[in-house]
Amino acid sequence: MNFTLNGRELSEALTGLQRAMASKTKLAVLKHARFHCEGQTVTASVTDLDHHAEYKFTDAEVHRPGTLLLPVKNLFRLVKSAKNDQVTLESTDNTQTARIGLSGALGERTHFLPCMDAEEWPDAPERISVCPADDRFITAYRNLIPFASTDPTRTVLNGVALQLGRGGHTLTATDGRRLCTLSDFEFPEDVEGILPIHNLLTWNRFPTSCKLGTRQDQYRVEAGNWTLQGKLVDGTFPNWKQVIPDAHTDDCVFQLGDGDLPAVKQAVQTLPASHAESGGDKNAGICLMKQDGVVVLSACDARGNWVNQPLRHSTLSGSELTAFNRSYFLQAVEAGFRRWQFADHMAPLRAETENGIHVLMPLRQENVPGAVKPSTPEETPTQPVTQEEQPMPKETKPPLTVMTANEDKPEEDLMTMVQNARESCRTLNTALKDIAVKIRADQRANKALHNELGNARSVLEKLRDIAA
Repeated sequence: MNFTLNGRELSEALTGLQRAMASKTKLAVLKHARFHCEGQTVTASVTDLDHHAEYKFTDAEVHRPGTLLLPVKNLFRLVKSAKNDQVTLESTDNTQTARIGLSGALGERTHFLPCMDAEEWPDAPERISVCPADDRFITAYRNLIPFASTDPTRTVLNGVALQLGRGGHTLTATDGRRLCTLSDFEFPEDVEGILPIHNLLTWNRFPTSCKLGTRQDQYRVEAGNWTLQGKLVDGTFPNWKQVIPDAHTDDCVFQLGDGDLPAVKQAVQTLPASHAESGGDKNAGICLMKQDGVVVLSACDARGNWVNQPLRHSTLSGSELTAFNRSYFLQAVEAGFRRWQFADHMAPLRAETENGIHVLMPLRQENVPGAVKPSTPEETPTQPVTQEEQPMPKETKPPLTVMTANEDKPEEDLMTMVQNARESCRTLNTALKDIAVKIRADQRANKALHNELGNARSVLEKLRDIAA
C-alpha cells in the first residue's frame, strides 16, 4: 500500500489515538495503529479490545490501497516535529518493514519502521446506529467526570449514567460521598446506559457536537472525523433520586459571590489540616460559618489553631454552620454550583442550577471556637474539633449504599459482591481474548517457520543435485 497524509493532521490524529490505546498491555498489536485505505479514504484506528477508536483523514492521497499496522509511538516521534511536511506511508517487499517518507522544508527524508501482519488486528465490533445528540452532551459529560467514582471495586459508579426521565434524559455521576445530576437533555428514548470514563471523550480537542447511539452493552459516538465504539459499564445504576434532600424555606442558604472564587481556591490550597503539622490538604475538611457577621471558611491545624478565610462577597442566612471536604466543594463550585442550602450541620448540602442538582455529604464537627452556637447544644462539647464523614440522616431520605460515608466497611453488600463477580468475569474474558490472539500469532509463526524449513529443504536438495 502507498498513501500520503498531511503531517499536521497525522500528528493531531496520533495524539488523540494514543488516548484511546491500552495503557498497559503485553499484546504487541495493541501498541499499533491500523491504517486502512479504501478508494481515496484513509482511516487510522486503535483498540484496547473493549473500545475501538477511529479517525478518518480529511487530506489524504491514496496511490495504492491496502492495510498497514504501524507502532503508534514510533510513528508519532517521527511526525510530531514535521507537521508542515507531507508524510508518505508505504509497504515494502519486507512484510515486517514500512517506509516512511517526509517531504518539506528540510527536503526529502526516509525512515523505516517495523510493522505487523494486518491479520493480527482484532475484529472490530458490529457498527451500531447513531442519532444526533444534544449539543450540550459532551460538555456535560466532561463536567460530571470529577464526581464519578474511581474505585475499581464499584464499577457501576465508574461512569456517567444516561437515563430517560420526565421531561428528557438526565446525566448523573456519584462516588458515594457526592452526587451531581444534570437534566433536560434531548435523546431518542432508546438511548440509555452507563457511559464509561474515556480519555478520548475528555480530550479538549475532541469535537463537542456529536452523534450517539446505544444498543445492549455497546455505545457509539461519532464526532467530526472521530468515531468511538465500546462497552457500556455493566450493571444497574443506583436510584440516586432518593438521596437528594428536599429544599425547605427555613434552610440555611449560602450564596457564593463571584468575587470570592479566588478566595475559595486560596482557602482550599492554604488553610491548614488538623492532621498535618504544616500546610494544607486538598481533601481535608473545612468549615463554613459566620464570624462577626462575615462569612468565613475556617480550618484547624494540628495544634488547635484556627485560620479563617473571609468571603466578603458572599452571604449565609441562619445561625447554623457546616463542614465539608474542601476539594469536593471546590470542584462543585467550578462546575457552576454557587447557591447552597442545608438544614443543619448534620444535613447534606444541596446546590441547584437551572438544570442541575449537586448533593455534598457533610463532615461532622463537634466544636468550632469562635463560631455562632449551633441550634442543638448537645452537639457542642468542649473537646477540640474532630471531623469525620457524616452519613445521610434517616429523617431526610432513605439511605442509599452509594451515598454512605463509611465506604470501607468490612462486610460487602450483595451489590458489591455482584459487581466484583462481574468484574472478575470481564477480566477473565479479556484474558481469554489475549490467549486467543496469542495462539493465532503462534500458529502464524509456526506456519511461517514451516514454510521456511520447506524452502531450506528444497535449496539443499538442489545443491545436492548440483554436487552430484
